[in-house]
Amino acid sequence: MYDARYRTWPPRELMVSLQPTSLRMSEDQFLAWARTQEGRYELLAGKVRRLAGATRAHERVAKRIFMVLYAQVDERTFDLNKGGFGVQAPSASGSGTVLYPDIVIDPQSGAGGERSTCQPVVIIEVVSSRADCEPHIQKLDRYKAWDTLRHLAVFDHEEPRACVWTKTGDGWPARPVRIEGAGGIVNLPAIGAAITLDEIYRSHTYRTFAR
Repeated sequence: MYDARYRTWPPRELMVSLQPTSLRMSEDQFLAWARTQEGRYELLAGKVRRLAGATRAHERVAKRIFMVLYAQVDERTFDLNKGGFGVQAPSASGSGTVLYPDIVIDPQSGAGGERSTCQPVVIIEVVSSRADCEPHIQKLDRYKAWDTLRHLAVFDHEEPRACVWTKTGDGWPARPVRIEGAGGIVNLPAIGAAITLDEIYRSHTYRTFAR
């Protein structure tokens, strides 16, 4: 469907007629297309998917995580990005992937016009349901494409609970470290930071988890 006569893909006259879920494109094509759309989308295996809106609880947790990390991370070394900043697989990889985690931390580039990074160091997701964190191991499978990634953390949107995968010299663990309770701490040594769950869930009503 791509036509070299057009600077962007799909051609503008096709954008109205095609449903987003029927579109397939490369990372660069997707980023150009997404700038013209209302709503939020991501690209997975070359296929466009629409992102659902977040709950207030979801946004509250994501915002607090961002604030806690912002106070600790050296911006001369790392850049903290929230929400609308993408994680893009290298165009040459052919994986057709641009994802939008709740928070992504990458090396500081000093550039202001970028819309995505190919070098994530930390990716943080907030789960907008009561589902347990561990089934979200599928997210790790997606993110393994980035050699630079060192930590993937998935936080519950209401309970003081997180699952953390940390890459070591032996690679990625088969299962995450599960952290629960207000006193739990999520350590992110690759960026010299730590998150105490009590800081994130301080105004939430939650039950105490049995250890």
